[in-house]
Amino acid sequence: MSDDDAAPPRDPEGGFDGEPRTLAEALRRLEAVGDRLRLLGKALATMQVGVTITDRRRKILYVNPAEAAMHGYAVDEVLGRDATIFAPAELRREPLSEERLGRLKSWRRESVNLRKDGSTFPVEILSDVVVDRDGRPQGIVAICQDITDRVRAERALRESEERFALAVRGANDGLWDWNLATGEVYYSPRWKAMLGREEGEIGAVVEEWFDRVHPDDLTRLRSDVDAHLAGESEHFQNEHRMLHADESYRWMLS
Repeated sequence: MSDDDAAPPRDPEGGFDGEPRTLAEALRRLEAVGDRLRLLGKALATMQVGVTITDRRRKILYVNPAEAAMHGYAVDEVLGRDATIFAPAELRREPLSEERLGRLKSWRRESVNLRKDGSTFPVEILSDVVVDRDGRPQGIVAICQDITDRVRAERALRESEERFALAVRGANDGLWDWNLATGEVYYSPRWKAMLGREEGEIGAVVEEWFDRVHPDDLTRLRSDVDAHLAGESEHFQNEHRMLHADESYRWMLS
């Protein structure tokens, strides 16, 4: 076979380098490109997160079904419209300049989006600027995810922590929390105050506790702690004396 009859080299995308030499070759290339585009379109259409592609002026060029449905629209209802239809009026801004788009390239944010029926919901949006061969911004690809469940869980956790903090203050007990992996111990302000100490006077190590225990009680205390850590007791409980800032010993139940 001569060099002239050799097949042209394939490019990394699965096509061929250089211009097609025959009509059949050109058709094969178009078919290969079409197959890849159809696969890409199917992938976008079946994604569970929303995808929107706009031009530089925010005109919507493409939305996948998940994005449209998330906002209460059919796909055809939003094509060609300004992407700010997804934003409440108070959050709408002028389109970013080409210079600003070139500097940003990509960004992530949490915001609030607007549905067709006027209701709002929290979202996380990841945006990437699409550029041409010369690096000039041509549009934006944005991935949008409804984070309603996450926000509710975070709010419930904050409320639970606030209730716990109120309960602790109401009980007027001192708390300690020993991280066995790192060796650090958290002592609550009330725990320190019970020993006549200020917030910054006690460090985050277990020795701050054990070193203040009366010598006659320390061996039993360590034994009870070790037994609990070894799984020999379901709960740890110990009464012992601890040294107060006024040099007296106070009985404590831990």
